[in-house]
Amino acid sequence: MKKKCFYLSLLIIGMLSIKVAKSQTLPAYLPANGLVAWYPFNGNANDESGNGNHGTVNGATLANDRNGDSSAAYNFNGVSDHILFSSDNLPSGERTISVWFYSNDIGNGPSGRAILGYGGQSCGQSWNMTLDNQGSLNGANAYEVNSHCNLFSVTSSYGTNVPNGSWHNWIVITKPSGTSFFIDGSLVHDEMVYINNTIVAGKNFCVGTYTFVNGIGALITDPNNTPWMGYLDDIAIYNRALTQEEITALYTATPVNGGGGNTNANAVPPGIPYQAVVRNANGQVAANTAVTTRFTLRQTTADGAVEYQETHALTTNAQGLMSTVLGQGTAVQNTFAAINWANTTKFLQVEVDLGNGYVDLGTQQLMSVPFALYAANGPQGPAGPQGPAGANGADGSQGPQGIQGEQGPQGPAGSSNGSGFNHWVGELYDGGVVFYVYMDSIGDEHGLICSLKNLQDPVEGDDIPWSTSFLDVPNCESFWNGAANTEAMILTSGTSATAAVVCSNYEKDGFTDWYLPAIDELILIYNSKYQLNKTLSQVLDAHTFEFYTLYNYYWSSTEINQGQAWMYNFSNGAINNDQIGKFYAYRIRAVRAF
Repeated sequence: MKKKCFYLSLLIIGMLSIKVAKSQTLPAYLPANGLVAWYPFNGNANDESGNGNHGTVNGATLANDRNGDSSAAYNFNGVSDHILFSSDNLPSGERTISVWFYSNDIGNGPSGRAILGYGGQSCGQSWNMTLDNQGSLNGANAYEVNSHCNLFSVTSSYGTNVPNGSWHNWIVITKPSGTSFFIDGSLVHDEMVYINNTIVAGKNFCVGTYTFVNGIGALITDPNNTPWMGYLDDIAIYNRALTQEEITALYTATPVNGGGGNTNANAVPPGIPYQAVVRNANGQVAANTAVTTRFTLRQTTADGAVEYQETHALTTNAQGLMSTVLGQGTAVQNTFAAINWANTTKFLQVEVDLGNGYVDLGTQQLMSVPFALYAANGPQGPAGPQGPAGANGADGSQGPQGIQGEQGPQGPAGSSNGSGFNHWVGELYDGGVVFYVYMDSIGDEHGLICSLKNLQDPVEGDDIPWSTSFLDVPNCESFWNGAANTEAMILTSGTSATAAVVCSNYEKDGFTDWYLPAIDELILIYNSKYQLNKTLSQVLDAHTFEFYTLYNYYWSSTEINQGQAWMYNFSNGAINNDQIGKFYAYRIRAVRAF
């Protein structure tokens, strides 16, 4: 029986077919080293890096690009248009992302606009690029990169220079030393935040919006960052940090040092692009399948001496395509750099292993020498004649010293807590305890406060339901704006003992502007619960503290559908719905902003 099973497996593997595709031609100004995806949108949403991560267009339409070329960019309607890709091969740590954008309405509405985003699983494990305005979370006109729930966030204000009505290039780099923003080729912001935990396997990549918290599907209903309105083009994604020279090359479309957008001869590792479609015995592609490929380069004849051998651990994409570069695998015998390309008679043997050992798919002669590699290792040509030296330019005259400016007013005194803020997490303030503090673009301080205790049903003295029946609340899906969600819930439900109404009716120390927090605000409370509980334990007696401390399930004001809303489990820090109906009673905390 074992012998029969092995034979069947070998039969199927032995009938795999390989089709070698031509390598992609990249623009000379585009750095090739570390490029994992390249979307020039030339009539389609294909990945022209050679890695095969093509997209599915949902509503977006082809339009002229910044150079006036037709069908060379995509137009997004700001409502539902987006393009959906896989994020499997996108970087999760160090990366560079470049995008050209044309905005129609940034700064004009109550929310920001999402350019792109990918990955996710729970809070803090996604990558989102947005343009904010005064109605956005941070209350500022700003470029922003963040993760869901804002566990990572880097912003750079564009102030009054609202980037509407023209094309701009935005490049973001994140690496261990921090995150940098480049606008139109120039560095505008640098911050010591490294976003390095994006979950990409099995998740989506969206252009024109970003994904849900779990990384699956296009999120087009978040009022804080609505889908993109305008044009997007030339998106390049790298698994490394580009240099300033390479960033300039991308912006100006001018090759660095003669081509390839690279700053030195070693920036692009030598190699020969190789693509293959893997099919089974029935002619069906082997989609999303792990395959180990072994390349053996032989001299003079098909069974000649082995000059070089390497292996690659690959995974086919949804179309059964495996892509790699010969010369960038794991060397088994000799080195790729030592190959003598001047000897033009070479044969390439290809073997694949789907888990039952290598199967030989044949050996073919390389019919042409990879001339660039031969040029790098072949004999040096004769030196050309030395050109005449250019004339030295004249030294310019030194300009006059400018007049000294007037002394500016004295700045405000720094905070006493050493944080740069006058308020801090765990502070008793304005009727509750502070759980989040931030500063807007003009230096004004803001924050969020939660009630000192859980709120209860005013009649029953118990936990509170989200609503008393199945209902669909319009405009109640915000992940951050709990105040707007609460207002929408009250206008829809109209009952006296639901979570939103109880929070809205709460009064403490004369403050009455309380609301039921959105899911992201709940998560911020959870992230600060140890500081909050330390404060609460000092101001409440032991019994009260034990009863009111933060644990177990809490309702958020963020709706999922007519029967469900998001909850947060303070025992394990997990977003939860568990198919729980809105009419079930759970704990609630009221929140207000300052």
